[in-house]
Amino acid sequence: MRVRYLWLSLAAFALFGCSSASDVPRVPSTVECRDPAGQVISCNVTLEQPGGFTLTIVSRSCDATNDEIQILQPESIAGTITTNGCAEPIGMQWAYGTTTPFPSGTAINLVIVADQYNNPPGLRVTQIPSSSPTAWRMEFEDGADTDFNDIVLELRQVPAAAGLRTR
Repeated sequence: MRVRYLWLSLAAFALFGCSSASDVPRVPSTVECRDPAGQVISCNVTLEQPGGFTLTIVSRSCDATNDEIQILQPESIAGTITTNGCAEPIGMQWAYGTTTPFPSGTAINLVIVADQYNNPPGLRVTQIPSSSPTAWRMEFEDGADTDFNDIVLELRQVPAAAGLRTR
């Protein structure tokens, strides 16, 4: 019986022209941001004081092989952080603003580019209540289900006086 399902799946791929993973459309995640009270807010994460920030993978539950985590702003560091967020170890941390702190008011924008599954990918950004320094939880959903736990990141502001260290 399992062979029949495998054969039907392969036949569907051949019929619709999806002969390889490269045929699956790649799309950026939509972003939904909320404040500690659960209200939808602007999706710019804004540094409240001069300094930098860290981005840490706090958990993941995904099987995808090419979920790209990208920084869109600030433009001075824009680019791909990793081409495979699902393969990065929990606790992986990237630090920015270590040598030249960003001014207060600097906007930080992230996106995760992923393969299109049943649903479009999404990224929920929520400020962590009472965090000091200010921190945000970023929960990524790849679209294969709707659990928003495929990659969970924490973005934490690091004031210039505190200094930054990398792993």
